[in-house]
Amino acid sequence: MIMKTLVSSLAISLIMFAASLCAARPAPPDSLTVEQAVRLTVQNHPLIQQAACGIAAVDARADASRSPRYPDISLVGLYTRLDPVAEMEIAHMGSFRFYPENNYDFHVALRQTLYDFGRTGTGIALAESARRTASDYIEVVKSGLAYQAVVAFDAILILRRSIEVIGEQMGALQGHPEVARTKIEA
Repeated sequence: MIMKTLVSSLAISLIMFAASLCAARPAPPDSLTVEQAVRLTVQNHPLIQQAACGIAAVDARADASRSPRYPDISLVGLYTRLDPVAEMEIAHMGSFRFYPENNYDFHVALRQTLYDFGRTGTGIALAESARRTASDYIEVVKSGLAYQAVVAFDAILILRRSIEVIGEQMGALQGHPEVARTKIEA
């Protein structure tokens, strides 16, 4: 009987010693608030930067969809040298050339679409819709990341509180061997 109580006391004191080594120290004051954590997450996460680049790409496609409304101006210049030049000599009138030796040809062309049965307008509307979708997507990504940051922050707070509760339980358990010893002696 005495051996059993000695082993129990020894086991309890060993548990208390291990608990005192593992006992949680008081948590230092938080250096980061939930708002700061969310702000830092939204500012620095690669998904946000990727979505912003997606908006830039959609803007470029929207600008390209407006291009059929602009006039198309082209300038073409050609030079041709023909040699030998065919000549004909007419008496009392002199020499006569059939074509000039150096030929220059310049063209200026302007093309403008007058009516395309709504094709350009539909393309522009589609590009604007894609722009709104990309803007909505970046907001969805931001809110999803903010939610994940809040969940992680709450999990850290819950774990920190759990550590405090376990520390309180360990403190209560440290008093139990004394109670047990008194009961054994009684």
